[in-house]
Amino acid sequence: MTLELSDKEEYADKLTALHIRVLGELLAGKEYDEIRSKYQKAFNLLNYEEIIINRANRLTFDEDGILIGAYPVSPLPTQHRITVAGYGTGYAMCAIDALGATHTFKSAVTIESTTTDDGNSIQFTLSAKEIPESDVVVAFDPLQYDSLQELVASNAQLAVDACPLINFYSNKSAVPENLKSMDFKTAIAESKAIFSQDAIKAHIRKFL
Repeated sequence: MTLELSDKEEYADKLTALHIRVLGELLAGKEYDEIRSKYQKAFNLLNYEEIIINRANRLTFDEDGILIGAYPVSPLPTQHRITVAGYGTGYAMCAIDALGATHTFKSAVTIESTTTDDGNSIQFTLSAKEIPESDVVVAFDPLQYDSLQELVASNAQLAVDACPLINFYSNKSAVPENLKSMDFKTAIAESKAIFSQDAIKAHIRKFL
């Protein structure tokens, strides 16, 4: 089916809005099958699973059909616990996802995590209007890419290969040599570029 530009924009808007609702349900601890049943009519109407799962890789399932990635939300426990105002408490896939959740849900997010190098607990709250100061850095394995944005744009399955290595470190000198790092403010900017609703929409739109 070929869509006119205006129709494609409307389609992308509706798909993005539905996907944000799905992410919110996952964050609140709902099982994917339960969510699918709840939104079955909308899923069918918008061809949600074909586009979001099979084309855009916004949800990742393992070989047993278990949902393991719903960027920025993790369906499984991780070291990055997030509480999103108006939605609930759950987990993020990685450090950059935890930072990006405030842009995905357009709500304040409290992040509880640990620094990978020394295991110290960290906690901070951020929103579009409130960006705290922090000495922690975010490190990641660039694989063959120059930045996290390029890695995400590659449309790869990130849940297994990339996300486990995107973590907080106490400072730049604590980051292993094989990883790239960015300071806290840069990481927040990067997370917005990846996980804002506009960024999610732009990514989905490429597969319509």
